[in-house]
Amino acid sequence: MTKYAILAGGPSHLHPSFDLLKNESWQWIGVDRGTYRLLKKGITPVKSFGDFDSITTKEKEWIFNKEINVDMFPSEKDKTDLELAIDWVIEQNSSACMVMGATGGRLDHELLNIQLLYKLSEHHVEACLLDRYNRISLLKPGVHSIISENSFQYVSFIPLTTEVKDLTLKGFKYKLDHTTIRVGSSRCISNEYKDAVGEVRFTEGHLLMIQSKDPS
Repeated sequence: MTKYAILAGGPSHLHPSFDLLKNESWQWIGVDRGTYRLLKKGITPVKSFGDFDSITTKEKEWIFNKEINVDMFPSEKDKTDLELAIDWVIEQNSSACMVMGATGGRLDHELLNIQLLYKLSEHHVEACLLDRYNRISLLKPGVHSIISENSFQYVSFIPLTTEVKDLTLKGFKYKLDHTTIRVGSSRCISNEYKDAVGEVRFTEGHLLMIQSKDPS
């Protein structure tokens, strides 16, 4: 199944290195200003979504002259441009979706974008939000093997639901054993990898995993 990478319109200084993604078989999607930035990088998206209210008239004309597949929407609507793009990804029965340009801007948008991981998860799409300093994923109940990566020093676990029950962490600096973590707890912030592969296990709830590093 196809994997999609979405570039939304968040601050460009937080974009991860696009060079790291060149050898991956991602199909690109542009969302609003993200479309303009992809085209400027020489990347032609297979699909584009937005009301394009964050770009100038001249930039919009330049995009439309590229004759790409654009779904244009009014600014007043019931879903954000990014959610519309994610709905389309779900309709394609995608296996994976990586979203960039979704952090670092308005806080209301960023919080909603994180919650959109739940929607992707409910449709069995492996997904994450990625920027220069963070990768945010949503874990469902079960057992998860987490590979240690040099690019991210820290790994934090934050409940997205009221409770996450029977949380066990192995292979990390700070271990847990069958512990219930409630929303608002800082118990699982700033953990670190101890082994090459860590294990996360829990029975109820939904858990955000944030792999991160300090800005250099």
